[in-house]
Amino acid sequence: NHVNNVCSMWGNFHFKTFDGDFYRFKGMCEYKLVYDCKDPSPWFSVHVKRMEDTNKSESPEISR
Repeated sequence: NHVNNVCSMWGNFHFKTFDGDFYRFKGMCEYKLVYDCKDPSPWFSVHVKRMEDTNKSESPEISR
């Protein structure tokens, strides 16, 4: 039962998985963070793409 578990990412390439593991991964590709795997055409998915922050004064950009 993983209902209370959280998957997250923050800061300088930090990730926490649903099972509680922590990683620091500097990949700059697009990654599938989470998705509904019970359906051949998932109705829910979250993709992330990390980019180098050249302007430290701006807030992070989130798009969909």
